[in-house]
Amino acid sequence: MSKVMKVLFPVILCSLLVAVPALQAFWCEDGVPVCTAPYSQFDPETAFAFAGHTLITWRDFRNSTDYDIYIQRIDEFGSPDWTVDGINLCAASGNQIYPQIINDGGGGAIVAWEDNRGIDSDIYAQRIKSSGVIQWTTDGEPLCVASGDQESLQIVADGAGGAIVIWEDNRGSNTELYAQRINSLGNTLWTSDGILVSVVPGYNYDLQVTSDESGGAIVTWRSSGIYAQRIDASGTLPWGTSGVEICSATGDEDEPQIVSDEAGGAIITWIDSRRGGENFSDIYAQYVSALGTTMWTADGILVSTEYFDKQAPQIISDEVGGAIITWHENRYDSTGINVFAQRVRNNGTLEWGMDAVDVSHVKETQGQPRIVSDGSGGAIIAWIDYRNGFEDIYAQKIDNGGILQWRAGGAPVALTTDNKYDHRITEDGSGGAFVAWTDNRYLQKPDLYAQWVDTGGMPGYRPTVIESVSDIAGDQGGYVRITIEKHSYDDEGWFRYPIFMYHIWRRVDDPAMLAAIARSTGESVQDHSLSELCLADWPVTEVAGRRFLAATELLPVQNFPPGTWEILGTISAFRQDEYLYVASTRDDSTSAGIPMQVFCVSAHPLDPGLWYVSAPDSGYSLDNLAPAIPLGLAGVSAEGPPGVDLEWDTNIESDFSHYVVYRGSFAEFNPSGSTEIGQTAAPEISDEYELWYESYYKICAVDRHGNTSLYAVLGPEDLTGEDPVDMPAASYLGQNYPNPFNPSTTLKFGLSSGSHVSVKIYDTSGRLVRVVVEEFRQAGRYHEHWDGLNSRGLPVASGVYYYRLTAKNIEQTRKMILLR
Repeated sequence: MSKVMKVLFPVILCSLLVAVPALQAFWCEDGVPVCTAPYSQFDPETAFAFAGHTLITWRDFRNSTDYDIYIQRIDEFGSPDWTVDGINLCAASGNQIYPQIINDGGGGAIVAWEDNRGIDSDIYAQRIKSSGVIQWTTDGEPLCVASGDQESLQIVADGAGGAIVIWEDNRGSNTELYAQRINSLGNTLWTSDGILVSVVPGYNYDLQVTSDESGGAIVTWRSSGIYAQRIDASGTLPWGTSGVEICSATGDEDEPQIVSDEAGGAIITWIDSRRGGENFSDIYAQYVSALGTTMWTADGILVSTEYFDKQAPQIISDEVGGAIITWHENRYDSTGINVFAQRVRNNGTLEWGMDAVDVSHVKETQGQPRIVSDGSGGAIIAWIDYRNGFEDIYAQKIDNGGILQWRAGGAPVALTTDNKYDHRITEDGSGGAFVAWTDNRYLQKPDLYAQWVDTGGMPGYRPTVIESVSDIAGDQGGYVRITIEKHSYDDEGWFRYPIFMYHIWRRVDDPAMLAAIARSTGESVQDHSLSELCLADWPVTEVAGRRFLAATELLPVQNFPPGTWEILGTISAFRQDEYLYVASTRDDSTSAGIPMQVFCVSAHPLDPGLWYVSAPDSGYSLDNLAPAIPLGLAGVSAEGPPGVDLEWDTNIESDFSHYVVYRGSFAEFNPSGSTEIGQTAAPEISDEYELWYESYYKICAVDRHGNTSLYAVLGPEDLTGEDPVDMPAASYLGQNYPNPFNPSTTLKFGLSSGSHVSVKIYDTSGRLVRVVVEEFRQAGRYHEHWDGLNSRGLPVASGVYYYRLTAKNIEQTRKMILLR
């Protein structure tokens, strides 16, 4: 029989995350909601906060009048660190749109945005601390409120807790670039309304910015060609008032992207039509040093020589002075566009071949790649994917050698039947990434969702799963069968850290054991065996040869269920679909109650810093084996006094409890409370019933869990003995029954001839307790009842007692035990 009951645990279902925000959320399939406030949320931008946490800002229409700026920080579990649905950074009148974000260096953020509270579009900024407290003037500090529109801003950290913000500015007759620096206190440090970045004539737009690693910034943009400018920490322009011309080749150059070389220079990439004209565009790149000198071929190097249309370039550092560039192109024209990537060393060498690496390489269209460093010289790339007929999000990791690390076609980040767009990607600090996007799944309105993809390419936290905890049929209890679903990482072919073993834990609920464990606090086990179990440095305590874990001592990031847990055993991972473990229980279910036992399972790679724990599950064990049928049942009848003595062979089961005896008037009678005549632990009983000669007897054995055997049956025809009084050949004193007894017992004796008879009961000190018989009796067999009372009619105490028969030719004593 299987009896399973789930234990309530922090809810994992995404559908409940918004409805019950107080509960601990967990990353889950297709992402967790960042904001599902009324109306629309758009344009998420993300920034790394600290290990396991990411910052997200967006424009929000929840007030139904105009757009405001909101921010949220998501923790390592996928839960909001701050107010559910975000903190309002600016609620001024007019639209606030297109926010940009950086980490403030302490787990908080600085956010800048376009602001229309005035006559035209201006630039404002706000800082929020790691605690979620806004630091600057309500609704933000103005960075530029000059005439004309200021728009299309970018932001970069200044390395001192502040930020540099650059924007396109229309205060004059042309579109120019201006910049402003603001410190951690919200004070602007450069000229009011910003400094002019370049005097390049005409329209300047499509700007991107990176750090110069010295408190300043390097900006690139598009004008008549591609340009770059460096602004130092004081707001001066080391590369001259016009900056540096990066490319002035024929054709169009668009969408420049930039990354620091981490030495004061930068690598810039862009779309270039010089080879393909109106037919296709290529991706080019150029390296500009800290001195403003272009280091590669004039007008840049070709990143991939394939003659296909390439669009949407993105770039990150390869962490050794070079860069990794990604884009999408229609190389496989009949099957749509795909995502590609190339690594360029700082000497201009293409590391991944002239054709680059196909990152997505599946049918249908994959595009709009976003890229982030994996922290090891490689990259993680996320893109919009149409293979399933909707706008889904997939991701892939590529190492610095150009080898794809995750499954072919990419790891699914979010696969729903609603479209996803405006995705952004940020590193997680551990070789994985966070992805945020706009999503229409909830009431078909734009909301914000996010997903974590770990270093192995699996989206979200992947807990171990207990499929069931069930009783083992056909045993005498004491054990349950735990069925464990194969962990997602239990596969050497896909993941860098495959599961090596599983541990099975049972929660400790016994107060005495909890007290013993508490007394041993500070005596954690530190030996080689824990390292072999992938439990090195765990707070494991040993008590009486058993090992326990107080889960409250673990880092919260590890998701271990609360409570104290005993490790029961280990299963090595063999890439099976499921695993079975027979776990011991402390008690079995009986008629007195169901002692639920709570278990969890942890899955472990070889790295002791990684593990994945199931939600608790519980069940109980049953004794499913009934005792054997009592054998050798026999009965001897008597007329004086009338009745039957029944005897049978002793049962030998380890969990045997007692026998139950029933009497009925026909062979098919039903054993029940109304037909029961007694219970006994001894294999005998006497029934002083005058109509014994027409009665049937049934006897069953019962174990301590309430299981009953089949019935042994004795009918009138099976009885032995004589109908006349049975004269014993010699006088005797029989053993009482039952023995031990509570509250009464029967004393048996026989006389071979008539005699004065005395039957008395004594305690262990020899004191007389009760006179049972003191009279003349004829020859025959006798049964005398003692009700456990003394001569004053009071119950005697538990203990050993003696009964003595004195008659003609006999004086005999026997011992009996009363157990109350």
